[in-house]
Amino acid sequence: MDITKDCESYKICRVKHEALDKVVDLKIKSIDVRLDGMEKAIVLRREIVTNRFYAMDEALLLRTGELEKRLEGLNELRSEVISDRDQLVKKETYNIKTAAYDEWCVDINRRLSVIETKMSVALENITQTESRIRVWTMIVAIVFTAVQMLLHVLKLI
Repeated sequence: MDITKDCESYKICRVKHEALDKVVDLKIKSIDVRLDGMEKAIVLRREIVTNRFYAMDEALLLRTGELEKRLEGLNELRSEVISDRDQLVKKETYNIKTAAYDEWCVDINRRLSVIETKMSVALENITQTESRIRVWTMIVAIVFTAVQMLLHVLKLI
């Protein structure tokens, strides 16, 4: 009986051992499958990261090109501003010239007022002279008229 028991227990052990071998094989296969999946995931992630780096490099190049264009535009604008600045008059120069112009205007206005005063005096003198001439012309006309009348009366006599 011992042998049968041993045989049975051997069979049971053998079945258990085979079952355990199958379980171990299945676990090893599942681990292999997981490892393959992980390796594929790692490869895919590595590709994703690499593609992202390439995309970032390309974006950086594009951005650098845009910045260079903007800098060129700013440099052109700067040169235009410098040339425009050269065409403008400085405030100090403008103030000096404006002050000289203001003095000139005051001098001209003063001279004009003197001339205006002299002209009004001259006009007044001319008006008085014209009035005197008219009076004298009238007196001469009356005297001539009186002389003619007197001559006419004397002729009749």
